[in-house]
Amino acid sequence: MFNTWDSPSYKNKYREIYNFNFYRAASNQ
Repeated sequence: MFNTWDSPSYKNKYREIYNFNFYRAASNQ
């Protein structure tokens, strides 16, 4: 479980979700 947290692929996916949510929040304003 914790190995998945440290994997680059997991961080990249988290970054994609974060950027997507940030883009939506900026678009809604």
